[in-house]
Amino acid sequence: MTWRRVLNWGVFAVLVVCAILVRNHQIDKVELQEPIDVRGAEGQRLIGRNIAATLTGITITDSVIGDYGDDHPEIYAAHNGWVLAIFSIDAQSTVSDDKTNTDLVIAENTYGTRYMGIVPELQLTPGIPNQGYAGTFEIPVSALQSRASFRVTGSGNPSRDSRLVFDVTLANAQRVPAVSYTH
Repeated sequence: MTWRRVLNWGVFAVLVVCAILVRNHQIDKVELQEPIDVRGAEGQRLIGRNIAATLTGITITDSVIGDYGDDHPEIYAAHNGWVLAIFSIDAQSTVSDDKTNTDLVIAENTYGTRYMGIVPELQLTPGIPNQGYAGTFEIPVSALQSRASFRVTGSGNPSRDSRLVFDVTLANAQRVPAVSYTH
């Protein structure tokens, strides 16, 4: 073997190692599309790129009563062993005129908003502060002793926005037997 062949194989080996290192340290597509998290606690004003909000309250209840002005209110009860967690926020949008997009993370479980339309969702208007309900989640009673993250974005597609993440203790939430909403 000549020194030229050794040099060629050595350069080839170095290039392969460099290619492997570059591939293993690339940011994958999922990380590029995830929103940027802005973290804080309940009661703290968080400011993201498209939305600024303060988590003003959490109500835990067994049922929600939707009164539509007729003689037959609709009652929505949580399943056996579960409760409804209703989150209130004070929010202002910069550009979006969409409803807030929320979810609740407890341990490794992510809960989506339930009972849309029963509990009126907060509608965002650019530049105008709004107060209202940003999410209703059905969660197990056992989760009330856990820490959770309430996540809010100001658009339907969270990958295009920053995401406000409020760290909350569900055990400190206000507990009521039923909540009634008039539409």
